[in-house]
Amino acid sequence: MDPETVIAPGNARWTSRCILAVVLIAILFRVWQIAEPLWIDELHTSWVVSGEFEDVAPRARMGNQSPVYFWCVWLVTQACGHSEFSLRLSSLVAGTLAVWLAARVVIRNGGSLESGLIASALIAVDAAAIFYAQEARPYAWVQCLSLLQFGAWLDGFGANAEKRKTAAGRWVSLSVLLFYIHYTTLLVTGIQAVLGTCAVMRSRHRGLSEKVSAIGAVLVAVVACSLAWPHVRE
Repeated sequence: MDPETVIAPGNARWTSRCILAVVLIAILFRVWQIAEPLWIDELHTSWVVSGEFEDVAPRARMGNQSPVYFWCVWLVTQACGHSEFSLRLSSLVAGTLAVWLAARVVIRNGGSLESGLIASALIAVDAAAIFYAQEARPYAWVQCLSLLQFGAWLDGFGANAEKRKTAAGRWVSLSVLLFYIHYTTLLVTGIQAVLGTCAVMRSRHRGLSEKVSAIGAVLVAVVACSLAWPHVRE
């Protein structure tokens, strides 16, 4: 839904500027402690990315983690040097994006611009969201990507058949990426897969091809995630 079609342009511009102001305030809340000393879990991240690229995956697995997040941090530290700030920089970016995405998801799925503003403001001042955005751990990215994934899942129930098809592809891609950022996100993805598939199968307005596509999307996600099964099993 395009908010400008249901809200006066002047009001839309004003609310959009308020959302931008909330994002800027969120950056201030998140950046002021970003150079503090690392705590024990962050020291693990520091160690994982302190060697060569080929060292990252085995070191991450020693901490029961997927290497994907640590590869991103390794690239940042290679470009910016190895410091508290560079180790946490990717989390700061993800934590800030989450504030904007909260508004975007609400507005895109039928909420008003004002509802989007409230959603972004809640994320901006949430203690856990602030903490994760200041931490050299993958949880800020889990929050950020989960918003994108949830938005794609909701798009899959929209009225436009073409958009539903692209939503399925985005949901699969984001679900797999989320899983490889942190394995426990499979819990959320699994619930979405079950509820979404049941809803599509019971719908009288979905043709056979859409129902087959829904099952296929879930199977693709399952196969892609199953490649990590040996490590998850450990």
